[in-house]
Amino acid sequence: MDKLPSMGIDGCASGWIQATVYPDGCLEFCFLSSLDELRGRAAENTQIFIDMPFGLKDDFYRQCDLLAREKLGKRAASIFLTPCRAAVYAPTYEEACAINFEKCGKKISIQAWNIVPKIRELDRFLRNSLKLRERIWESHPELCFQALNGGRDLLFSKHRREGVQERFSVLMRYLPEIESNIGSAFGRMRSRRIGVDDFLDAAVLAVCAGFSFERLMMLPEYYVYDRYGLRMNIVVVLPFDRLRERNLTIDY
Repeated sequence: MDKLPSMGIDGCASGWIQATVYPDGCLEFCFLSSLDELRGRAAENTQIFIDMPFGLKDDFYRQCDLLAREKLGKRAASIFLTPCRAAVYAPTYEEACAINFEKCGKKISIQAWNIVPKIRELDRFLRNSLKLRERIWESHPELCFQALNGGRDLLFSKHRREGVQERFSVLMRYLPEIESNIGSAFGRMRSRRIGVDDFLDAAVLAVCAGFSFERLMMLPEYYVYDRYGLRMNIVVVLPFDRLRERNLTIDY
């Protein structure tokens, strides 16, 4: 890992959970009621991975979502196909479905609609945070766990007891005190309606945000931007046996 702190951010029912991994291996959790609070918490040069789509297409689906689904294999369903921009800003679910069907040929699942308020919040935040957005990258916890598990799929859903323990086991290789860290944070934030899986997701994002550039890969492997200059790329981590050099180009 690099010598700077790294952050992972995951959405939860009442806001956002932020995990920070420090150079000495210490892990810290804090609750954000709004992403605006991040401006005072993210130290300069801190790399941040967030589990929420940003960079919205005007039509059809983002290539990064399709590639991430392909890479994730049997857990592909955990990655929602991000609605188009007009659908994200539609006032009702019914209107969003109609717009997305017209633009993309498919309606929006109710699960995707449920995270639309957070997609809007992140979109607005990044469009008004020119400096900070250069350090925020979209990633996905299941892709991170897969990479830290040697590129192998996890066996169980994170919503099952076996899946929670499986994810603890993966993270303990990097954060030996992860169980006590989450236990303490869970008790401290009990009123915030944050699940153990939210803490695990934020933690794995923070761990992976700390890896050097050589171990990170974008999907797709060239920069893609939406009309507001927001990246439409998902960052994944390469298992150690797949490190390689990459040349990055820009596609508007």
